[in-house]
Amino acid sequence: MKQLATRRASIPNKKFETILTIISGNLHFVIPVLLCILIMLPRLASPQFGLLDDGVTISTIKGIYSGNWSLLLENSVGRFRPIYWLYHFLIFLVAGSQPFWFFLGNLILLILIVLGLILTVRLVGGSKIQAGLSGIFFLGSTILVENAYTLSKPELLQTFFLITLVYLVLFQYKKLLSLPDAKEKRCKTIITDFCVVFLTFSICATKETGLALLPFAILIYLIKKPEFYLKTLGLILFGGFSFFLLRSILVTTGIGSGSYVQSYAINLPTIISTTMRWSTFLLHDYFFLLFIVIVWIILTKVGKQTPFQFPLTCALLWMGLWLVIYLPWMYTSVYYLLPFSLGAAFFSGIMIGWLLQNLSYYRWLLILFVLIWIISPLHALANAKTQLIVDKENANMVAFIATNADRNQRILINYPANHEYIGEIEQHLDLFWGRQDLEIEPFTSKEDLGTTTITDEPWIVSNIVSNPPPISVRLGIYENESTRLLEKITLSKSFGNKTVWESKSECNAVNIDLGRIINIFSTSSQPIVEFYRFQFGWNIAEVSG
Repeated sequence: MKQLATRRASIPNKKFETILTIISGNLHFVIPVLLCILIMLPRLASPQFGLLDDGVTISTIKGIYSGNWSLLLENSVGRFRPIYWLYHFLIFLVAGSQPFWFFLGNLILLILIVLGLILTVRLVGGSKIQAGLSGIFFLGSTILVENAYTLSKPELLQTFFLITLVYLVLFQYKKLLSLPDAKEKRCKTIITDFCVVFLTFSICATKETGLALLPFAILIYLIKKPEFYLKTLGLILFGGFSFFLLRSILVTTGIGSGSYVQSYAINLPTIISTTMRWSTFLLHDYFFLLFIVIVWIILTKVGKQTPFQFPLTCALLWMGLWLVIYLPWMYTSVYYLLPFSLGAAFFSGIMIGWLLQNLSYYRWLLILFVLIWIISPLHALANAKTQLIVDKENANMVAFIATNADRNQRILINYPANHEYIGEIEQHLDLFWGRQDLEIEPFTSKEDLGTTTITDEPWIVSNIVSNPPPISVRLGIYENESTRLLEKITLSKSFGNKTVWESKSECNAVNIDLGRIINIFSTSSQPIVEFYRFQFGWNIAEVSG
């Protein structure tokens, strides 16, 4: 009996040892996945819909759910993103208007992207260290937070489709083409070919910038001319053609027209202006990438050629095209470049992993790289704090109005008439609180209150912004604009106002902009290293006669 008991006790021990062995042998997967969860925990613990597009997203999804499928086509703005809308629609079918489940979807997408990146590095011959580092560098990206901590950005879903496509193409070349069984090989190849077409279509139908994939695929063939790739190139082009074909059938708005698309201007003044702005953003957030690319070029020139020359060249080409496609676009929001960040992480992971294998020669290069790269996660942490504060205070303000405003009360939002916050606040009050009775209007001057007496005692809602980060997540307002708008509610002597509610939050962070050392386009007078205390909130004043 004693021997039997000992044998039974040893079984759990062996299972535990087996699990530890599996984990220790796959730390290049385990560590990045744990980091994904760690990054998203604050957002999952404090899930709120934001005031920049999230209201429009939920409103559109509810419209589709009610049977208005024309909303899927976005004819009025000239866009065609059916996969983007269907993804959010599926989450809505499962969870309704609960932001937690949308953020959980973001966490799942983030984990899948990181796993796809790690597997891709392994497929091109990278070591476990190189693969794991690529995943970590991607998660340390400054622009990741705004994509993962908000719900209306298509880049996260698009990047998932992109890395899945890249992995499938490499998998077909590395694995499927070497299968000995002809029948199995043919069957799996047909399935993979279909997936390549579907993924290419999905990339473009999630956000139209996915069309950058097509010139990338063509250039890879022209540079390398791999025999296996000719058919794959045809499949990718067919996927892009399918997108154009379906768009031309379903969307009545022309490709170059529509209120949204008209902001895409291919002309020299626009490109020069956006190039200057993008240079500031890139040098601020990707100075480490510039450093490691220069190291790679120098090592190649002096004859110490690193392995993975072709994959690294492809990564540079990938990043270049994802940047070029945004140069004619009049807006420069850094969260657009999540696919760019994928290439940056791939390049950096492979290079730093290779330098680690030759530590005795390149120790000081590695130390310098770490000191430069650590700025990126510091900025990402500041972005996370900023995003959480902004969304929390926005939600608090909407909740106060919804629960305390009288029926049919006028709510004057202290913004210009075309500001997106006004429409979003109205949608949030309608969608999530059922306050369709409230009159939401812009407050542009004291004449909005009336000329003689105030009978309805309207509320004026004003934003409070102090000391924002110089480059951060999109706030929707700037500090100087906030100050000007607050001064505007100093009314004439015939009116009085009192604060009925005010709330604000703050956080400490640091901004380090090494790029200003070499950025010839920078006109900023701020120091290279700056500590700041960011404040964000709202003030609601009641106006009486």
